[in-house]
Amino acid sequence: MDNLTSPKILDVGCGEGELPEKIAKTGYLVTALDAREIKKYIGKGNPKFVKADILKFSSNEKFDYITAISTIEHIGLAGRYGQTKVFDGDIKAMEKIKSLLKKNGKFILTIPVGKDTVVGNLHRVYGKERLPLLFSGWKVEKESFWIKEDGEWIEVNKERALEEEPTENPPYYALGLFVLKNKND
Repeated sequence: MDNLTSPKILDVGCGEGELPEKIAKTGYLVTALDAREIKKYIGKGNPKFVKADILKFSSNEKFDYITAISTIEHIGLAGRYGQTKVFDGDIKAMEKIKSLLKKNGKFILTIPVGKDTVVGNLHRVYGKERLPLLFSGWKVEKESFWIKEDGEWIEVNKERALEEEPTENPPYYALGLFVLKNKND
């Protein structure tokens, strides 16, 4: 792949950047986005690091793929990762991400699932009420759900995952993995 044909990927909430680095090694052009400054990226080319909050991020580029791994659930909750309180920040972030995707682009998302709740200012857990709100305007192409039993992650059906009771201490919730596409594509 060369720079003209290489698919473009945006990783929202890249953290220390392990995922963007691995993806970039496969030839994709990666933009790694995080609200915090990640010093190891300064001056590097691929992945390209951008210090910005997704809600304030603007780009003339459209992306073939966008990933948000354990990120969306924190957006808009004050205090976590330097976030300021934004009502429905997670829903607004989903709309922003949709606007950054190319036509027929894919969005890969992982989030906590279970009974709907907000755990302190740490994260949201998406259940029967909030999950449909989060996916408004999106088509779910693939989904899988996971719970932890006896220290092992096992795949379960959606109904089982959404019945999980989240806990704060120790932190626990089921996980959802989704491949989404703009409903209008």
